[in-house]
Amino acid sequence: MKKILMITIPLFILIIYSTSAQNSATNVAKASATTSTPTTKTSDVATTTAPAVNNSTTKAAPAATTKPTKVPVAEKTTIKPATAVTPSTTTSKLPETTSNQPADYYTGKPKNGWTSTVAHEYKTMHELLGDRIHIGLRSMTFSLEDTSRAGQGFDNYYLGTIDELHEIQDSSLANVTLGFYPIRNLGIEYRRDEVRARTTTDTDDNHSDGDFVVDGPVFLGIARLPLDQIVTLFNQSSVDDAYKDGATYNIARRIIPYIGIGKAGLEGEFQADTWWANGYASPAAWESLGSPEGVIRNGHTREIKVTDEDVGIYLVYGLSLRVIDNFYADFSFSQVDVDLSADYSLDGAYQYTRTIPMSYSSTSLGIRYYF
Repeated sequence: MKKILMITIPLFILIIYSTSAQNSATNVAKASATTSTPTTKTSDVATTTAPAVNNSTTKAAPAATTKPTKVPVAEKTTIKPATAVTPSTTTSKLPETTSNQPADYYTGKPKNGWTSTVAHEYKTMHELLGDRIHIGLRSMTFSLEDTSRAGQGFDNYYLGTIDELHEIQDSSLANVTLGFYPIRNLGIEYRRDEVRARTTTDTDDNHSDGDFVVDGPVFLGIARLPLDQIVTLFNQSSVDDAYKDGATYNIARRIIPYIGIGKAGLEGEFQADTWWANGYASPAAWESLGSPEGVIRNGHTREIKVTDEDVGIYLVYGLSLRVIDNFYADFSFSQVDVDLSADYSLDGAYQYTRTIPMSYSSTSLGIRYYF
């Protein structure tokens, strides 16, 4: 567990550092874009009008008279003042074309009827608000860390004659998961775990007394980072090459590794078989009497009661893969330490307490829909 923590904590720090670095870069870019641009004042150009020429009449010799000749007046010419051009601080619209500007955030393919301007706005909104909330279904299989103490003697058995624990798997896709990311790469997640172990005993028929069950909610802090951004942290040239190959880049940004750490509110109980709880000698003896329910044999009763749970830190490592639109396939591996404190009573009288190890690791497959 300590080794896992030594790996998990640095990964958390790395992702948080990456997130803060991206935010800093964004702020710098915004500051540069909004820097005031000096505006050149252009003084108005005076309107110039050619002076009008007065009509004149020329007196001729008395023998002949000449009609006055009009001198044409120069037309007024107005020179419009030059307009100062100030660089715009807003992003110019992209040309209205469905090429060279993908509408789909991941595939790079334009959607039918979408212009590049609409695509650009869609991409911007997706980067700001998309993929912040998810709901999903999850199937889980688990493995107990301690499953057998056969041959170790009564004092070393789990409890009484119980010497083995066998996992009972339920791989149905019925476990709901919820996630919320107030910060793009940092968020919280809810899931629920259930672990069931069937007991067997060191007896002639190796019968089972019942099942130990651990279940409850799990709350996690999640740090995630798309694969293309992880590559950026270590090798910018690789990202530049990936940008040149659009297909490679689009695949990389579909893959989102994540890690999580949190606390599980797990509770344990022992679900006893009827024959054992009602004091019968064996399952065969109970069945020979017709498997009676609620009938105590010779006044004898047995009980195993879980009185306390010691639950450690819950760790998870996962990978989400965008399949189509907002649907993702999800794979994760988790581990948690759990010890149950169990009291054994006979005929209502306390006998002793034993620790039942229920630490487990699990593998989960699921689907998620991101809003």
